[in-house]
Amino acid sequence: MKTIYIIFGGKIMSSFAIRISLNSDFFSESFYKEIIYREVKEKRYYDKVYFETNCVYIFGNRTSEISNEHAIETQASTYFKDIVKSLLYVYFKYGSFEINNIIMYVDGKQLVNYESIAIFQNFNCNTEYKSTIDVEKIFNMKLTDSNVIMNCLMQIVLSLCFNTEKFSYSWKCFNALLNHVTTGKTEQDKLRQLRVDIEEHVEKYPNSIQFVKNNDMNVFLDKNYFKGALLSAAPEDGKDELKKFIDYYKNFSDYRVAEVLKKYVDLKKSLLESKNKYQEIINYLDKCIDQSIEKDTDVVRMLILKCAYYLRNKYFHAEKIPTSFILKNDNDEELDIITVPLRWICIDIINYLE
Repeated sequence: MKTIYIIFGGKIMSSFAIRISLNSDFFSESFYKEIIYREVKEKRYYDKVYFETNCVYIFGNRTSEISNEHAIETQASTYFKDIVKSLLYVYFKYGSFEINNIIMYVDGKQLVNYESIAIFQNFNCNTEYKSTIDVEKIFNMKLTDSNVIMNCLMQIVLSLCFNTEKFSYSWKCFNALLNHVTTGKTEQDKLRQLRVDIEEHVEKYPNSIQFVKNNDMNVFLDKNYFKGALLSAAPEDGKDELKKFIDYYKNFSDYRVAEVLKKYVDLKKSLLESKNKYQEIINYLDKCIDQSIEKDTDVVRMLILKCAYYLRNKYFHAEKIPTSFILKNDNDEELDIITVPLRWICIDIINYLE
């Protein structure tokens, strides 16, 4: 067991080392990274993490005595965050694994040992996102950003591990990112800001755009949640019902979105005809379809900012009953479908964080 002392100034009361043993020999050559654990004004404090064969070693010092055997069990613990960030790096860089044990030493003496039976094996699920996430950011960014990325990647890992909760964890990831990258006062303000960013900076969303180009969007668009999102945007007898409905339609010009929108225009046919707007909407949609207008950002916006947001409201507020109860049903399959683009936009946002 190697011991490395890293001094950043101030009186050192305790030195610690954490050894995490994995069931896979990922690291043919040893290397290390620095993990920021504290930031005061312009001054940053780091621990070091070494990757060697099948082990991850974390070393550092603290100016206060480390004596609590539960030191790595709280969410606020800097040791816990060191462990999580290190293992997230391994998972998204190298692949899935299980943890054999975690041992913490303080001043050369063992403080606590967690055997595999006491550890949640969240990293043993295969990840289809290996090497698609710029996980190096977790080490290179300032503390606030690094902690946000940690939180978001934890949510993605859990979404991969717990199939019945994949949408829930994916939305939590998206929500954390939305709060971090936008400045709006309300959720709607933040969603509008993200919409503008998607439209004006399409280069920041390569995975989302590639997902749209590589897949049959009918599979993702022509679902019950599409109709639900449309009706919730212009509720019956609601304020400005007609205007909201027309605006919803005219906010999209992509032919794939237009084809599905056309299927539901008759939901408000009588209202539209009462104001001589029905044929106007039909003509607009036909133009988009006939000209094969392709606007991939429209599809991204529809799936994430409309459909996924609609499902989030319905399930998180318990307006819909749980989907995975006794048997898998069609609503559960829809959540599986919408989770795919939701994860991709989360990955895009993580990758463009600076």
